[in-house]
Amino acid sequence: MRRHATLIPFSKQHHQILVLAHLLKADVPDYEGLPKTIEGKREYLLKKFNEVILPNFANHRNIFYPAIIQWGFQDELLLQQIQQWEDDVLMICKSIKEENAISSMQLNELGYTLDRLVRAKERELYQKVQARFSAELEELQF
Repeated sequence: MRRHATLIPFSKQHHQILVLAHLLKADVPDYEGLPKTIEGKREYLLKKFNEVILPNFANHRNIFYPAIIQWGFQDELLLQQIQQWEDDVLMICKSIKEENAISSMQLNELGYTLDRLVRAKERELYQKVQARFSAELEELQF
C-alpha cells in the first residue's frame, strides 16, 4: 500500500502502535525482546502512550481532521468511529495509568481497540484522503 509522503510519519507511528497492540493482546505469542509480564507490558504501554500515541492523536485531532473536513471529506461516520476509538484508547490508558492493579483483560481490550483504530486509519481513512486530496496533502504541515 503506497502512502502519500505527508502521511508516512503517521504510518511509521502506526507501525509502533500495532506492535504495541499485538503485545497487549492475550491470544498473540510474546514478542522477542519485549515485556512478557503484565507489569512489564503496562510500563511499555505507558512509555509508548506518551512517546507515540499522544503525539499521534494530537496531530490528527488538531491538524489532520480539521484540514480534511475543511477540504470537503464526506465520510463523517468513519471519522466519528475513529475518534470514538481514540477516545476509548485515551480513557483506557488513563485508567491503566491511575490504577495500581491491571488485568490482562484490560490490556487485551486495549490491544484490540488499538488494532481496529490503526487499521481503520491506514486502510480506510488514508486511502480515501490521499485519493481525493493529494494536492492538499502537499501543503499540510505537522
